[in-house]
Amino acid sequence: MIYFAKDSRTMVETLFRKGGTAQGVYKKKGNGYLLCRGDGTPVVYIAKERTNIAPLCWPVSVSVCNGKVYFMNGLCSKDAQWAGVPEGYMDSHKWAKAMHEQCSKGLDYVGRDNG
Repeated sequence: MIYFAKDSRTMVETLFRKGGTAQGVYKKKGNGYLLCRGDGTPVVYIAKERTNIAPLCWPVSVSVCNGKVYFMNGLCSKDAQWAGVPEGYMDSHKWAKAMHEQCSKGLDYVGRDNG
């Protein structure tokens, strides 16, 4: 299972645990969370927008150029596979909502069966 650690130290600890090494780390940015490689390079952003009906969460690809983070309009398949985003519109939104909720709790690991 693909999962992410809350910081570099926690990620390094996963090298010595059952269940495999964390894919990367997550970081708070604005109303959402960046999913980053182990070296800190952002790959996917889990965006959250409040609407009159309910909060919406969705994943988008991220690019870094000259030290600035740029958000794409969608999620490319390569980034989706790296982050473990399920295929399908509704499934990707459910995944993003669950990941956002886990990240907002400050859990050591997100993406696992953290409930």
